[in-house]
Amino acid sequence: MVYRLPPPQCLEKCLGNNNRQKGRIGELFVCYILEKFGYQTAFVDTQGYDVIVNYKKRPIRIQVKSALSKDYNRKKGGKPRYNFSTNIGGEKRKYTKEDTDIIALFGSDHETVIFKLVDEIKTKTHKLSEAHFYDKSIMKQSFERCLESCSV
Repeated sequence: MVYRLPPPQCLEKCLGNNNRQKGRIGELFVCYILEKFGYQTAFVDTQGYDVIVNYKKRPIRIQVKSALSKDYNRKKGGKPRYNFSTNIGGEKRKYTKEDTDIIALFGSDHETVIFKLVDEIKTKTHKLSEAHFYDKSIMKQSFERCLESCSV
């Protein structure tokens, strides 16, 4: 039996503005996608990372961040983008290699994930154009690129 995810519009209406639930959807979606790609995942939801993937006998820690696209005044030339809050703890510091290996950026309205190495995230808020999330092949490509860098 094949289970399909409900459309994101339905999720948003059902959940209202509960950020914890929206974040959980992103974490579970990342597990779903990685399992679909053939990787075994463990959902751990701990401080610093949410998912573990074992790769070449080494645990790879993944922190999932979820966001909705925002329309930034198109009339003035602004383009829709995602703003991912990529910080940790009460002091709001950015993630480091001590915290996690990979940051998974989940664009919930496009049901697409872009994976980045933690070192590629330079600020506490990571901004990406909505256009980055149109091509679904980015999910597997970006994850495998991160894995290769983690295994070095």
